[in-house]
Amino acid sequence: MINRLRYAKAQLVLAGLLTIIPTLATRAEEASRLLIPHMVPLRSLESREWAEFPEQIGNSSLRLTFAADPKQDWTLQLRQLDVKQGWNVLLNGQKLGALERNENAQIATFAIPQKLLQTAGNLLAVEPAGHRSSDDIAIGQVRLIPYPPSQALTKATIEVQVVDDESGQSVPARITLTHLDGTLAAVGNQSTAGTAVRTGVLYTLSGAAKIKTMAGDYRVYATRGFEWSVAEQTISLQPGTADPVQLRIRRVVPTEGWVASDTHVHTLTFSGHGDSSIEERMATLAGEGIELPIATDHNVHINYTSYAKRLGADKYFTPVIGNEVTTKIGHFNIFPVVDGAETPDHTAATWDQIFENIFKTPNVQIAIFNHARDVHSGFRPFGPENHIAIAGENYLGWTVQANAMELINSGATQTNPYQLFHDWLGLLNRGHAIAPIGCSDSHDVARHFVGQARTYVRVDDRDPGQLSLEDAVRSFREGRVSVSYGLFSKILVNDQFAAGDLVPTKGTHTEVTVDVLGPAWVRAERVRLFANGRLVGSEQIDPKKGQAAGLKWTAHWRIPNPRHDFHLVAIADGPGVTAPYWPMAKAYQPTSIEWESRARAITGAVWVDGDKNGQRDSAQAYAQRLVQQHTNDLPNLLAALDAYDAPIAIQVASRLRQGGTSPLDATLNKALSNASEKVRDAFAEYRDAWRETVRTTSR
Repeated sequence: MINRLRYAKAQLVLAGLLTIIPTLATRAEEASRLLIPHMVPLRSLESREWAEFPEQIGNSSLRLTFAADPKQDWTLQLRQLDVKQGWNVLLNGQKLGALERNENAQIATFAIPQKLLQTAGNLLAVEPAGHRSSDDIAIGQVRLIPYPPSQALTKATIEVQVVDDESGQSVPARITLTHLDGTLAAVGNQSTAGTAVRTGVLYTLSGAAKIKTMAGDYRVYATRGFEWSVAEQTISLQPGTADPVQLRIRRVVPTEGWVASDTHVHTLTFSGHGDSSIEERMATLAGEGIELPIATDHNVHINYTSYAKRLGADKYFTPVIGNEVTTKIGHFNIFPVVDGAETPDHTAATWDQIFENIFKTPNVQIAIFNHARDVHSGFRPFGPENHIAIAGENYLGWTVQANAMELINSGATQTNPYQLFHDWLGLLNRGHAIAPIGCSDSHDVARHFVGQARTYVRVDDRDPGQLSLEDAVRSFREGRVSVSYGLFSKILVNDQFAAGDLVPTKGTHTEVTVDVLGPAWVRAERVRLFANGRLVGSEQIDPKKGQAAGLKWTAHWRIPNPRHDFHLVAIADGPGVTAPYWPMAKAYQPTSIEWESRARAITGAVWVDGDKNGQRDSAQAYAQRLVQQHTNDLPNLLAALDAYDAPIAIQVASRLRQGGTSPLDATLNKALSNASEKVRDAFAEYRDAWRETVRTTSR
């Protein structure tokens, strides 16, 4: 939480130029010098980005002057928080570097060349670099250290070994090093074969690492993704010491028969942005426990296999060749791709053309609709100007031909964490066979790290290095998946049917069981059940059980069977993770200054064969039949809807509008006045959503 009182004091200081003129001393007597002890808020443009920052800041840059001996090398360190965009750090008008784009609190380190220094009046500046939208950040605790970084960051060593507590064997892991206040610590390591290093974070394939840093008090954590416990130890480092630390972790979330997949993985090497090289990516995948990574660099086909084998990572995961087909009208992840296949043309102007190109690509069977609520190239696929979400209706008349859709993208989180979930339910009602997807969209080593959001896929997981791609693709196509973002859930209907199944109905009710699982370091608060996108059950999870490791809660519901088909989906949630070893990111394109992070788990859909015809019939399929049966007979059409649920009535309203009957049509509204309340409410829901689309398109 931002300390507003401390910020207020900082603003008074910044009303003028900060000047620090310490007495010069010899190198032997010189200690590190704290130039600014507090944190200072900055705002790059006028608008407020986040509510936890002061309403008025008034400063878009930090400037201070100091004196220093120009005959020696120095290191500049500062603490940064909530940095999303580019901020340059300059000394006497020359660029020292830039703050790292990372919203998490961390120490930034810069080398100060002697040639840039003068005895007195050195001007240090931190300023925004070409921002298009406002960025609220905090910087402070600015410190000068009388050594170059190569010496300052190698004064002490921690020799870390991460061990599986059950087998006693070393395991790949993420090691996180923080100061006692949770700030990611500066380290003197560089990435090597088998490791990936950023400020305060080191991924290791071997489970071992010698972390070099400054003397001081630290907390060191070991993790291996969502399925594992967290181990931590506090340590006090003295100059010149090498302190051994063994951290024992264990697998606490049972996922037998499920494979952890990240369907959206990038590298700097092949996407050209972000910061993770292809070699570093191998260590991060193993360190986060991802077993089926899909390589999705932009408009290229990349095969991880040779890199994984060379580094010895191939036993931890089975890589899949994919591609993020990046167009001006949407981004689509596709896989599996035959090695060496030509990339699909991404310049087409309509979805029909794009999907035709996608499915011409040899062996491609899965096409995922990525981050459909984000704006790219000025286009937001599921924005209200293009999409009527409640009906799963594309207002442009384009057809959604993807067979999967991202519901949780941990690198592009949403202000409303449930919007894409409801978008997906609308598409199911529209008749689209679409699997739910969780993914990271990771371009980085540590900022938006790989595998945080993930998709669990029904596949034999006994040998992660030799998974059956054929079985995995089949499970994706059939919806035998579960989306995880800190929690994991499984749905079982009538004691035998799971996600992707069609349930034959017997009797008057359907029995539903939902298990909610997770590690102890993620809390579950609630689990809800939706039928055809409508809430039909909700349970609050006992707080003590919600903090347990493994199975946290089992919910049971008994749902009345209508005479039509319906789909069942469960979603569990709880507070987001803020701990430095697995922090959940703020909204990527925020629509509000308020932000609440939520851990979530979403099951795949189970279809119940209410009409007993042996096939899945969507709300749209029933609507189509009803409209055809009652052509030009609105009163009887609306009366017939009494036997169906609200989502089917919404689909009827959509079909009528597409057939030329406006939601505002006088004849329709006269007939609605004599319809049941349930039908009137459903038509009103559609009318309101349609009106929002009309308002948005007319702006």
